[in-house]
Amino acid sequence: MPVDKRCELVINGPIAQAVVETIAARFGPSMVDRGVLTVEGVDHAAVRALMVLLWDTGHEVLAMSFG
Repeated sequence: MPVDKRCELVINGPIAQAVVETIAARFGPSMVDRGVLTVEGVDHAAVRALMVLLWDTGHEVLAMSFG
């Protein structure tokens, strides 16, 4: 059984408010601070979906940590 973890994504530029709201609705509580998006309680599939959402809305992911 996979264990949910924390994901931190470094985004180039600000994250649109509508995207932040969509992330909260789909993945639960998140925090955005100076271009770093932190989402708690995600598995690998959720991280992939999160990255696709960001790419599809024109956001550039510079780095990611998961653990």
